[in-house]
Amino acid sequence: MSNTDKFVKSGCDKLGIPLVPVPVARNSVDHLGRPKCAHYAVCRACPIGAMYASDMTVNALEKHSRFTLKLGASVVRIEKDSSGAAHRVVWMDEDHVEHAIEADRIILAVQGVETVRLLLDSGLANENGQLGRGLMEHPKFYVMGRVAPVLDAHRYGF
Repeated sequence: MSNTDKFVKSGCDKLGIPLVPVPVARNSVDHLGRPKCAHYAVCRACPIGAMYASDMTVNALEKHSRFTLKLGASVVRIEKDSSGAAHRVVWMDEDHVEHAIEADRIILAVQGVETVRLLLDSGLANENGQLGRGLMEHPKFYVMGRVAPVLDAHRYGF
């Protein structure tokens, strides 16, 4: 936690409000051609690429001949084959026309809420009825003000 986080947490502790750090995908060391975090305090627009963003994965995938990026596409459902394995993705283009693509492997990487929606809409992965239960986004708040201690918030990338 940054000094700012620790300062806010001390106040929350006094009020009985739980506060936990939210994981942030920043490099602590150089990794896969991306530098370690330099604590510029602009994580949402990291100028050096130390914080992960999905475009980095897309850029790497675009180098492979078997990868195609479909802009404006929205996945509707995933279909199973006769053995029950996921094998086909049905997607809709911007004109609301359905298309499908088959694959040996399907990877869902569409954020927690959208992944749950796709699995539920496709009748997949909910044998125990727990899919999506307890799912919650990270509630956040932003505050500006002056405080007596020097927090050096800029040194931690927050």
